[in-house]
Amino acid sequence: MLDFILSKLNLLILAVALFGIVSFFALALIEKSTASEANFLLSQLVHSSQQLAESPSYCSSVSLDLPSSINVTGNEFFYVLKLSVVSLGEQNGRPISEVVYSFVPRREYRQFQLTHPERVKAIAANSFRTSANVYLYELGPNPNSDSLSSYFSNPGESVFVDPQARPGENDDTLRLIKDVVGGKTYLHVIACNHSACDITVGLVEQEFVKWVNSEQGLDRTGFNCTTRATPSFPFPGGVRP
Repeated sequence: MLDFILSKLNLLILAVALFGIVSFFALALIEKSTASEANFLLSQLVHSSQQLAESPSYCSSVSLDLPSSINVTGNEFFYVLKLSVVSLGEQNGRPISEVVYSFVPRREYRQFQLTHPERVKAIAANSFRTSANVYLYELGPNPNSDSLSSYFSNPGESVFVDPQARPGENDDTLRLIKDVVGGKTYLHVIACNHSACDITVGLVEQEFVKWVNSEQGLDRTGFNCTTRATPSFPFPGGVRP
């Protein structure tokens, strides 16, 4: 009888051990797949952004549609895109900045961003360097001039883009505008909802022109190019719902 009980216990221990091993490898596979899909999305964003920043034109723009989620082993994985700018000093008299795109799990962002932001960890990041003066914008569902007041004085602050926020309030598009003014290159990265992007861009243009005219003693009325009718480029790996 004792031998029978011991044999059953051994089988139970073996089953638990096998379950633990399988679970460990399954979790590792999911984490690896998530990081791979996140890196793919970020590499596409960086590639398109860097192409625009390095283009020889005096003014150009592009719209980048963000997928609402990425596909990981057949399941949707929701995320928040973090945009940051890091100053790297000067090179040949020109400021060098690094624009960083980070992929943050949406669950952790919503749970900890307001109370414990140090717990919000990116699972993937990618970046590019540029000599442009970079400004990041996230104006929310009802943009206005007041919400732009700090953007030009604090260009290095991070911006969080949430494609899964409430419909009409979610930022599911990045509009990038490169503009050369008085020998200085400016790169505007604007998070907006695709249905209201032109309104948001128009407001940024209006306020930026006021600021740059004051800074450089100019009399500009807008960007050097039309930015309202820019084509959109959705990325592989996700489709806007």
